[in-house]
This record gives sequence, structure tokens and C-alpha cells, in this order.
Amino acid sequence: MTTRKFTPARSMGDFLALCKEAPAGMIRSYKDWKRFREAATSVPEHPLYGCAKLDALDEFEKNLVFGQDGLGGANWEVLVDILTYRQYENLWASFGIDLELLVNEKGYKCEGKGSMGITASYICTGNCYTADDDGFWPFDGRVKQARA
Repeated sequence: MTTRKFTPARSMGDFLALCKEAPAGMIRSYKDWKRFREAATSVPEHPLYGCAKLDALDEFEKNLVFGQDGLGGANWEVLVDILTYRQYENLWASFGIDLELLVNEKGYKCEGKGSMGITASYICTGNCYTADDDGFWPFDGRVKQARA
């Protein structure tokens, strides 16, 4: 597994700036997530090694929302009891998020373009939009990216 060449963000402003920088190795799309998850089956140093086929990962994946530049939102709670602290920290770092940012920004869920709801087990980075009927996530009306 490649060593991360970026420092996870500890504030929302730093996270959004990091997303714009688009550092190599950062999970910024469903395609990146799929590649990251697949590596978990064969790389012992991977944050998800040994748990790549758990139902909890499917649930986590189902709730991922990506914006144009990176993670828009996720349900952080589904993996809390599944991963070790180090695995959990490294998982979020792969999205560019330090656990300090997660703790400070949790409690909001992406619910639509420019709107979020209050939900304790979610984080919304403000970099999110709602899926349309075709299962695509519209980003500023310019880019579409398939979930699968």
C-alpha cells in the first residue's frame, strides 16, 4: 500500500482546501473508494485488511456521498465497533479527514443540494449533493459520476 503523502485535515476549511489540491492517494470518488476497498483483501497494512467483506462495509459504502472534489458525507458510526482505533483513524485519513475534524463536524447528514439534516451518526462536509433518479450525484450541474 502506498504511504499517504498528505496530512489529513483537522478543520473544515483545511479539508475543503485539501480536496481542491487533489493529492494522490486521497479517496475523492466512488471509483477511488472501490479501489481502496479492493486493496483491503490483499494488503496487510491496509486500514480495512481482514474486514473487506463485512456487511458493515457495505452499509458504510451505501451512505458515502461524494462532491466534485471529495467526500461530501458519510455515516461514521457503522464502523466504530468493527475497526480498531488505528484502522478507524487511517480509514478517515484516507478521505483526508483527521479524527479531530470528524468529532467537531459530526451530526449532520447530506440531504440535498445545499441542505443538511441533523443526524448524530453522520458527517457532512458541505461538499455534497443529492443523487438524481439515475443514481448519479450532480456536482454544481457540471460533472456527473456513477456510484458503482
